[in-house]
Amino acid sequence: MAEEDSEYFMPCVLESTSCKELDLIHKEACRSCFVLPLSVYFTCGFTPIGLFPALIACLFSNKSFTLIREGIKKNMVQFLFEAELDVTFLCRPKYYEIIASCQPILRDSLRKGCTALKSAIKNTLKLASSRMNYSSYMDYQFGFECTLHEEGSHLGIVDQAKAMPRNMICINNPNKPMLVLLQNKHLIWYGKVRVARYIKQVLLLFYHFIRNTKNAMLLKVHKVS
Repeated sequence: MAEEDSEYFMPCVLESTSCKELDLIHKEACRSCFVLPLSVYFTCGFTPIGLFPALIACLFSNKSFTLIREGIKKNMVQFLFEAELDVTFLCRPKYYEIIASCQPILRDSLRKGCTALKSAIKNTLKLASSRMNYSSYMDYQFGFECTLHEEGSHLGIVDQAKAMPRNMICINNPNKPMLVLLQNKHLIWYGKVRVARYIKQVLLLFYHFIRNTKNAMLLKVHKVS
């Protein structure tokens, strides 16, 4: 009886993508996506050695994630999550980055999908770290890119104690932390969006519609008389 062919996935033996290419992927995601990339920042100041391949291997065995085989690199892997979200995982020297996108027809499910994806990442990080005995290095926080300062982009950290955060803390200067207001592109990861701005826009459009209609009716009455 012939043995069945086995297929093995070993991220650690793949080639790496350059930092320049990772930056281009990040910029394109910020420009075109409806949700900004989520970062996993390790408070030890670096990404634990070997944890990213272990994380990817755990995701590979998770039924919610389907590996996209084209373009796999040691520090960049793509998955399809729940058959809806295209997810790209990037490994940076000090943090991981998760980019999520979807087809326009599925945009209404983006908020729910990102919330479920963030939860799955937390569980998978816990599983991967337990397999590698990295518990002492696994103090991490979620965050986003902050571009408030002229010296370039860096991370802002979100307080994980809050289920529905409103701000992130800019860590550019630890001695003078700065609060940065989170926008809808950030809050999608937490299942929340601010609707006040959109309600204001709708009311403003309605106001202009009523005013223009009223002016048109007055002009019509003036011509008739």
